[in-house]
Amino acid sequence: MIEIGKINTLKVISRLGTQVYLGSETSVKVLLVDKKSPQCQVGDALEAFVYVDTEGHLAATSTIPKALVGEIASLKVVSLNYVGAFLDWGLPKDLLVPFGEQHHELEVGKSYLVRL
Repeated sequence: MIEIGKINTLKVISRLGTQVYLGSETSVKVLLVDKKSPQCQVGDALEAFVYVDTEGHLAATSTIPKALVGEIASLKVVSLNYVGAFLDWGLPKDLLVPFGEQHHELEVGKSYLVRL
């Protein structure tokens, strides 16, 4: 079973050009979204962080974020918009903290302890 927000060991189940799909016998296919396709073959096992992308699909990356689900980390606020604050957690897409989940107003450039 794939655990979202965690590092999973998944098998390469198919390759289509530069696209690599990961999964297991009991899971759905997950696209590896790394910019550089790893040297791997169908059947190889890879460790990947699995998350939900902006379109609601499962995605995987070999990049390990600064914190996993259930962990606490000091993360820096990189931007604010009408939805909330965006924190750098080591992945290409910043982590959103909606205003409704903030205990106090977060400021750009400052770091805060965050539990994922």
